[in-house]
Amino acid sequence: MNLNQAMAKYNFLGGHEKAQFFLDNLATFKTSKKFERLLVETWQTAETGQCPPFGLQDGRFPWIEAFLLADSQKLIAAGEKLPSPNEEGKYVAYRGLPFGKELNVIGCSWTLSKERAIWFATRNVRYFAGTGEVGFLPPTEPTLYRCEFKPEEIAFFSDSRNEAEIVIEPRRLPSIRSKRLTVERLSA
Repeated sequence: MNLNQAMAKYNFLGGHEKAQFFLDNLATFKTSKKFERLLVETWQTAETGQCPPFGLQDGRFPWIEAFLLADSQKLIAAGEKLPSPNEEGKYVAYRGLPFGKELNVIGCSWTLSKERAIWFATRNVRYFAGTGEVGFLPPTEPTLYRCEFKPEEIAFFSDSRNEAEIVIEPRRLPSIRSKRLTVERLSA
């Protein structure tokens, strides 16, 4: 499939189907001069905070591969303009998780809004089985995480869904475990 054919199909799809198609055809999409813009758009369309959201697929982690293929300067430029960092030159970010699983703290998606992170931690979560949405799960252990990030740790910023989302560069994810995280348990 050439790039024009891939773009025609990509533009037709939506949500997780669009994301999966993009990830399955990274080599083709990488030939586009707008690869980084497509990566940001695909991430936003997939509405995922996990990196990778679809887990290990055929022995690979496709989201991580996508970020590794991207030029970091073009990627940050493909997102929206980052707000100014704090006085120390860092960004205070939050991650709200409804089930309190420490493993998910290493996800790529964080928010600069404490209120939005609390919303993520305390809302019902969609769950899927097979090819479709099955229902919702209530939060069992809503938890709020706080962490500081340097500008170079951020892949891109997006406020397209009013989430003030910073997406962390996947190569920086292992360092999250070594950072000082503030943990706050919330009531369900």
